[in-house]
Amino acid sequence: MILSLLALFASMGLDTETTITEPTIHEPDTPRAIVFVNRSKEVPGHLEYEDPYVLIVERLDGTAECFHKDTILGIARLVDLDAPNEGVVIMRDDSRQRGLIVRDGFERVELLIDGIPLGIPRERVSHVLLEEPLDRQYEEYRLSIDSTDLVAHLNLCRWLIQRNAYELAIKELRQVVSTHRDPEAIRLLRLVEAQMRLRQRHDDDSPPPQPPQPDRRPDRRPDRLTDREVNLIRVYEIDLENPPRVLVPRNAVMELCEQYGTSNLVPDTEAERMELAASPSIDIVRLMFKLRARELYDRIDVLSEPQALQLFRERVHDTWLMNNCATTRCHGGTGAGRFRLQRARSTDNRTRYTNLLMIDRFRCEDGASLVNWDDPSSSRLIQYGLPADQTNSPHPNVPGWKPVFGGSQRDLANGAELWIASMRSTPRPVYPVGPSIIPVPPSGSEFPDDGTDLPDAGGPANP
Repeated sequence: MILSLLALFASMGLDTETTITEPTIHEPDTPRAIVFVNRSKEVPGHLEYEDPYVLIVERLDGTAECFHKDTILGIARLVDLDAPNEGVVIMRDDSRQRGLIVRDGFERVELLIDGIPLGIPRERVSHVLLEEPLDRQYEEYRLSIDSTDLVAHLNLCRWLIQRNAYELAIKELRQVVSTHRDPEAIRLLRLVEAQMRLRQRHDDDSPPPQPPQPDRRPDRRPDRLTDREVNLIRVYEIDLENPPRVLVPRNAVMELCEQYGTSNLVPDTEAERMELAASPSIDIVRLMFKLRARELYDRIDVLSEPQALQLFRERVHDTWLMNNCATTRCHGGTGAGRFRLQRARSTDNRTRYTNLLMIDRFRCEDGASLVNWDDPSSSRLIQYGLPADQTNSPHPNVPGWKPVFGGSQRDLANGAELWIASMRSTPRPVYPVGPSIIPVPPSGSEFPDDGTDLPDAGGPANP
């Protein structure tokens, strides 16, 4: 019946939505969606038919409606879940809420955040994005590393622990202990086994351990970057040859077209602009970079970590920076001096990226940067970690200091060099974030007139 109606509509040359009064019957697995017809009209229902030009939706009241795609604003496709799945809820104000998605419904989206249920009214939600199941993420992660690489294997174990995948973490940690006899692996194994015992007591109806309460005390000063600033740093480190997952909301695309409509890179007609808005988000990011639309960069939502920042997390920050340089007796304590690293909530990206910003902007007494982006091995960050007899730039004489990269730990320095080489460097961008936390060095400019600090489709992010 639907196909015959569709043929009839096509023969009549309809160019507006058409209501079908005869109800249709949809299969149980028919996709659910909400069609945004205009700013004041939305049609929730089941997609009975769709091709590149037309779609037919069975409304919740059983009637059907036909739309030409070039006359609607967009489609939000609801996700069907066999079991709760990690994901992110994209709100209509462009904010986002991460958690365990339980149900993506017509009336509300239900999710768990740290075990606490939350329901979000549908009128506040744009759409829901699911992450791959943990077992698939684990399989891909496991295949990507060499099990003889102690640092990479430990990072895998920490990744599993952060996601409460204790059984898998114990399996991997036992392999690390068996292969390397590493003290950190032994410590983590004991910790995870203790967590498993607590979980077992909970399963036996014993009172579960109370989760730690968030710190609700007001900050005395802005000591860390915000989530939006973290996201903006990710934007500046996007490699278009190996991009992370990104999302650009439709209203940002429309704003881009309005502000840069005179450019020959921007479509002229409304239909072409709607087609642009429906294209993959990474293509829209590429266009933003070509146009240097830096005032819209914070509208890009980077959903996964760019490779360079992942290397910083895995090969520098979580591996040796926190354990060696950010201790209370060193750069994480009250006597840290000008170069002070954040220690609180060290596995939070706000802390990680704040410390990255400190490394990037810090200048030594002689004016030198800690990182030489053009010659990674000569970076003070690495040279200061070598034994004094192996470097031309030894660490300042401090009581109790010990080299980070001494003896068998040279691989840690190699990992730091790999991270530095992966970051954008020609020219090095000046992130427009955190001036109240870490001032931009005098030689830098937060908003240079020539825009040379901004990524573009043919620039350093794509060598």
